[in-house]
Amino acid sequence: MLIFSQHKNELGLLAKLAAAESHPLYLVGGCLRDHLLNRDSADYDFVCAVDPSRIAKSFAKQINGHWFYLDQQRGYSRVVTRCAAKLQFDFAPFRGPSLEIDLALRDFTINAMALPLKMPLDAAALIDPLNGQGDLAAHQLRMCGDSVIAADPLRILKGIRHCAQLNLFADDATQQQFIAHAPLLKQVAGERILSELSQVFAEVNSETALRLLVDCGVAEALTLSCDSAKIVECHRASEHRIQQLKQQQEDCVSQQSNLHCGNGFSVERLTSFVAILRCCLVNGDKLDKLLKWLHFEKRVAQLLRFFLNTTAAEFDEYQQLDCSDRGKLLWLQHHHAPLPQSLIFCQLLTGEIIDTQQLLALQHLWQQSQNNGRIQPLLSTDRIQQLAPQCSGQQLGQCFKAIEQAEIHGTVTSAIDAERYLVKWYESN
Repeated sequence: MLIFSQHKNELGLLAKLAAAESHPLYLVGGCLRDHLLNRDSADYDFVCAVDPSRIAKSFAKQINGHWFYLDQQRGYSRVVTRCAAKLQFDFAPFRGPSLEIDLALRDFTINAMALPLKMPLDAAALIDPLNGQGDLAAHQLRMCGDSVIAADPLRILKGIRHCAQLNLFADDATQQQFIAHAPLLKQVAGERILSELSQVFAEVNSETALRLLVDCGVAEALTLSCDSAKIVECHRASEHRIQQLKQQQEDCVSQQSNLHCGNGFSVERLTSFVAILRCCLVNGDKLDKLLKWLHFEKRVAQLLRFFLNTTAAEFDEYQQLDCSDRGKLLWLQHHHAPLPQSLIFCQLLTGEIIDTQQLLALQHLWQQSQNNGRIQPLLSTDRIQQLAPQCSGQQLGQCFKAIEQAEIHGTVTSAIDAERYLVKWYESN
């Protein structure tokens, strides 16, 4: 007997609603695969010979969930629970005239199984025409048919993610289809590719995924030209640095490296992604094209631009700064580094060891010193014009820049220092 013990109440209620209809409802796809692997699932997919939207609406009403169409024309809809641990239930009519054809049109055999939604859920009733169970037992990823990859090249990335996530290997025919159709990824919407990439980098076994990305030609299609051994080496070095910092500054770095950064990336995972992009020499125009294609969120794009366009010499300069904490923040701001996120990134990418309290102090200082995302100058415009009455226009801007550079170089550490420095600078200029 198959028992989805975590969510049996919701499934039981849905089974009662389905029993009142003339066409059975089937549980399909990844939730069955995950259950067979003893993995938890919060996403459930259902199909029916007719549009199941009426069942979905009734179900949403009874559990006080939120129902909406994913694709009204095709009858695809979703119910999301309102509880803290959100569950997702997707409903769709068959993709073809029968359930068997629906399953044959899916991507991989491990996702092409179905189970009639009748309580209790019985393993003997599992419908598995393509032997997905056998492929799971053999740790094999196999496509449902020769045309499924060409029909949607994004399935290449999904397949690679499955290999990393579920410890599978792609059979020869499937891998050859990945290689043959990888160039078609250039025609796929960037948002879809980025969503899959963020999930690939979230996997514990991401080395497997990285090798496949290169060996199947996906990296080349994404303009990431590099051999798999070099990419894995860069990834390992990045992971090693992250783990070292976590051990040395467990509370601060561990908490912050797990923070959501945008586009589905945590700070830690985005750091690994940056390390690989640097390894592939992605910067300048090449980086701009990649960012435009994949539609990164503004803040994530700013982080990527900073860390990929900043040279090794500039990172060395940052590590050797002998100035106040404000000076360090100003250096980062001067180099267009998004604050405060770039503080933890500098540690993770360079391996720089900053005392936990110092890192927190820098972040607190940023919050206290910034206004509209920029660090406020030590001296106001009025104060500068009091000290230098003839200063205005372009020269006023030069005054601000001069004081900022003096802070970065450590010759100015306070407003009083800034006033003294300004008077001397103004007289000499």
